[in-house]
Amino acid sequence: MKISPLPLAALLLLAVAGGCTTSGDGTVPKPAPAAADAEPDSDPGPGVCGEQIAAFRRVLKQDISMGFLGKDVLAAVTPKVERAAEACRAGKDAEAQRLLANAKKRHGYR
Repeated sequence: MKISPLPLAALLLLAVAGGCTTSGDGTVPKPAPAAADAEPDSDPGPGVCGEQIAAFRRVLKQDISMGFLGKDVLAAVTPKVERAAEACRAGKDAEAQRLLANAKKRHGYR
């Protein structure tokens, strides 16, 4: 009796793919901490800059909750976003938008 290589290959592929849900030590990785665990955001300020800062903070929170953003990157981008919020609250809309755009670009966001 001859065994077709196709079912064997499919079974091997399933066995290999099944191992993708564990870390190197065989344990299932823990999800990232919820965005609610982070410190509360400061008031982003009024106007267009405030809306843009608030929207970007929502994206960051979503990326954290999905595990797409590491704590080290969050720690690096948060002060930059806060500087943009400070400028926005001071009524410096153009400066706030420039600071936010630079922070987003530096950390791979558009």
